[in-house]
Amino acid sequence: MKFKAKNDLEYSKRRLEILLNRRRIRFNPYKVSDKQLLEYAWQGRWGEPDDLTEMVIITFTRLREINNGREFDGIYFRVGRSEEEFFIARFSFRRRQTAHDTLHGERFYYGKSMVRSDDDIRRLVGKTVFISRAIPYSREWYKYGSLFRMHKLTGNLARDAAMMRQAMCEAKIEMLERLMANPESQWYLNCDKGFIDYETPIRALIERIRLYPLTPVPPSN
Repeated sequence: MKFKAKNDLEYSKRRLEILLNRRRIRFNPYKVSDKQLLEYAWQGRWGEPDDLTEMVIITFTRLREINNGREFDGIYFRVGRSEEEFFIARFSFRRRQTAHDTLHGERFYYGKSMVRSDDDIRRLVGKTVFISRAIPYSREWYKYGSLFRMHKLTGNLARDAAMMRQAMCEAKIEMLERLMANPESQWYLNCDKGFIDYETPIRALIERIRLYPLTPVPPSN
């Protein structure tokens, strides 16, 4: 089922301005040191609805087991250094979910691999990961959730910082391209393709982000 776009000129222009000027989408991770970048992520919290990308670290702690530990119905995780636990249902990981913007079925990613099976979920326990983007999804019988793109942290400062910078820039470009391809989404501009000139400013920001890796990284103190 496709969105019926609102096509309100002022609304769509305002939405475009908001989405393209959020701090997270414009943040250049090459302008801060390795140590600062990791600390920002450890202190991070989930973005607001208008943030196209994420910059948060989570740790998967345990499964919620049933039948004496032989089966489970989901996995718990902590955000940053908080001790509070949150829960993701097993079926959310195992099945394709309908992304809010494309209305296509998509999956969670761990590195370059999709999370598909119970074994994939079990292997996440004890892992600390960086999340570069979380695409909202919904289903009729399950209110909502987010499709994570997860990247494993190794504990090596330089290696993890380099990975995070690359992942963040890739996520920024991916989400901007999704915005450009799906302006009719109620999460984005709520207008038909070509209703306003959104391509020019989006492409300009993408090109700006492509130049981020040329920024000299300051040393960690």
